[in-house]
Amino acid sequence: MEYECPLCHNSKALQILAGPDRRAYHHCGNCSLIFANPEHRFPPEKEKLRYEQHDNGIHNPGYVDYLNQIIVPALEYINSEMTGLDFGCGPAPTLHLLLAQQSIHCDVYDPYFFPDLQIKTYDFIFATESFEHFNTPSNDIARISGLLKKDAFLFVMTQKWTSHEAFKDWSYARDVTHVSFYHNYTFDFIAKKFGFELIENAHPRIVVLKKK
Repeated sequence: MEYECPLCHNSKALQILAGPDRRAYHHCGNCSLIFANPEHRFPPEKEKLRYEQHDNGIHNPGYVDYLNQIIVPALEYINSEMTGLDFGCGPAPTLHLLLAQQSIHCDVYDPYFFPDLQIKTYDFIFATESFEHFNTPSNDIARISGLLKKDAFLFVMTQKWTSHEAFKDWSYARDVTHVSFYHNYTFDFIAKKFGFELIENAHPRIVVLKKK
């Protein structure tokens, strides 16, 4: 069976890659995305149940500290006159509550738990631990781009892969709901393909992009 990269749709530059579990992986030589074989995707109902079991929320200090890793640098770019969106907020939205403490309004969206999106565009979007769950990142990132105003910001938090050797034992890929894995070069590709300026890409898990 011939597979196609779900980000750049290339089918000629794919390399089979060993991972830390029994799933098959493919590395795209065109955009550097690593993606799990589509046949090994977690069923949606089981994926939703997995998310419901996460102990996330404003009550969890560890989770709050985790979100602050991206909120703190984002405050250099956003302010109380802006309105944003938490894309993929999960069953217990927390990031919007932390932003409210800074007098910044943020709507919430999650395909399983808060599926209704308002018909509007935003000054910024947070996608924290969302990109790795995208089965079709080309479609999902295009959707996010369409929700952003010109000169708006996209803040992404996802762990990036660094080498094929390290990927073999990478604990991040052991989560069966994680299906798409990005390299620094992948975000270079994303910026060019979807019309962003890449502001920050050196951090191992935080990326900042600005809509052109």
